[in-house]
Order: sequence, then structure tokens, then C-alpha cells
Amino acid sequence: MGEDRQTNDRAAENTAVASVAAVDGPREGRRHGETRDGARRAHPGSLATHSHAYAVWSWIGIALFSLSGALIGTLLHRAGADRSIPWGLVLALLLVFACACWARHAHGVIGVAVNLLLSSTLIWIVSSSYGPGGDILVPISSTAFVTFWSQNAGYIWILGATLVQLLVLVLPRRWFADPSSSSRASSAERDGFAAKSSSPSVTRYDSLR
Repeated sequence: MGEDRQTNDRAAENTAVASVAAVDGPREGRRHGETRDGARRAHPGSLATHSHAYAVWSWIGIALFSLSGALIGTLLHRAGADRSIPWGLVLALLLVFACACWARHAHGVIGVAVNLLLSSTLIWIVSSSYGPGGDILVPISSTAFVTFWSQNAGYIWILGATLVQLLVLVLPRRWFADPSSSSRASSAERDGFAAKSSSPSVTRYDSLR
């Protein structure tokens, strides 16, 4: 009777293994790195190279955007100040804020710190320099300024360009997360769990153990 029971257990195990092989399909015709449906898996080395290239170009982009935003903002910040409509100052601060947000999205707090360092350095250098005609690019105060905005546009630009970037540092992290990558990851995790739990071969083999 014991021999009959062992024979039945071996037959059940053989049946389970055969069902698993039938579900998985033939493997002889697959090439290395190929999935069941014939799609090629991405090589880990290529993914690492792509990630490294993206990191390098994103840092270059942060440097270019921060310097360009600081320079354009410095040239633009006094537009409309004489008429008490400081639209140039508003656009300049928004430009710096947008550059800091992109740096936060690309490299987090470190990206904003680099953006702040580069833009502030350029603003201070330009503000202490003179234009082609001998004019100061960021005038702070003068008896010729009659409106509030014309008198204080330089102060507001120099301090505001730093404050708006510090504001980006304290904003919630989820505002700068990539929703597409998180949704793809959660979808892949759900699909993998569903495929694992709904496999008939795995259920049959577990029931026979």
C-alpha cells in the first residue's frame, strides 16, 4: 500500500511538471534575453549608459537654464518700473522660479542648490558691472527714480531671485515627481502579481505539494 501511495505521488508530481512546461511553452527556439512573446529584454548595460547620459545632459541643462535665466532676468527686471507696472520684474522672477522648479524635478534639492549658486553668482557679477555706455545694469537707487518700483526694482530683483529659489526647496516633493514613471511601476507590479496569482500551473502544483 505504501508503494502505491509513492507511485501516486510521483505521478502527481510528473503531471504538475508537465503542466508547468506546457504553460511556459517551448524554450529551445528562444534566443538569449528574449521573452515568451519574442520581445527583446533591455540589456542592463544599455540602461545604465542611457541613465548616465541623461544625468550628464540634465546637469548641463540646469547650468544653461540657470545662467540664461539670471542674465535675461537682469536685463528684463526694470521693464515697466518707471510706469509703476513692473511686468519685467514679474517675468524675471517667474523665469528664475521656473528654472529652479525644473532643477528640482531633475535632481531634487541638489539641483536647486546648483541652480541657486550659479544664478546668484551671475546676478551679483552683472549687478556690479557696467554696460557698454557706462550705465549700471542693476541700479539700486537714484534721484532720477520717481516711482516706488523704479527705486526698488534692483533690490527686489537681487533678493527676490534668491527667495523664489528658496521657496522651491520647501515645496512638497510630490509636486516634482514624475507621475508617468510611478504609474508604470505600480502597473507593472500589479500585472506581475496578478499573473503570478492567476497561473493555473502554480496553483495546481501548490495544491499537490
